[in-house]
Formats: sequence, structure tokens, C-alpha cells
Amino acid sequence: MLDTIAACGDVNRNVIASVGPWRRHGHEAVTHLADAIATHLLPHSRAWHEIWIGEERVAGGVEEDEPIYGRTYLPRKFKIAVALPPHNDVDAFAHDLSFIAIEQRGRVVGYNVVSAVAWA
Repeated sequence: MLDTIAACGDVNRNVIASVGPWRRHGHEAVTHLADAIATHLLPHSRAWHEIWIGEERVAGGVEEDEPIYGRTYLPRKFKIAVALPPHNDVDAFAHDLSFIAIEQRGRVVGYNVVSAVAWA
């Protein structure tokens, strides 16, 4: 479930989630959240396809609509993690944005949000 689209630059870089589905009930919920975030933050730009797949236009032409990033994008290579306690196998505090699952009776009922980004 990896892709190379927007692998570097001022966009979302990685979204990782806790592993070990055979040990924890909330694994499916954190995996779905990580996938939804990664899909939502994929840029709509065709630049990757133009450069690496051989589509014709590389510069100029009609400006593309980028609904999430707009004209500014993110401040750097942005990394996101989704953790499932009691383990911190994704190292939630080392990422720009992390969601730490809150479980009750084996179900994820919410997330604590951790942000390491200092917005200027």
C-alpha cells in the first residue's frame, strides 16, 4: 500500500499506522484512518505523471485546481502517524501530526492529536 506520488516536496509524505493486527482490536480502525488520510492528501496535480510517465505537458498551460493544498502546499515534507496504545510502534511524537487512538471496550472511540509542527 505504498505509492511514489508526492514522495518528496511540500506535501504529505507518509501516513503510517500501528501494526500487529493479530494482537489488538483497534487495528482495523487505525488502518482505515491512515488510509483515508493518505488518500485525502494525495495531490491532484498531474505533474508526477507528466515528468515520470511521459505525458506531454510539463510546464505552462492551464493552472490545475488543487482542492486541499491550494497554491501554498505544506511547509515541508509532512509526516503523519496513527498510533494504537499501549504500543508506540509508529513513534507518534516524531511526526508532524499524529493521532493516538482512544479505546474503550476494544473499540476506537476517538483520537488524541499530537502536533510537532511550529507554524510560522
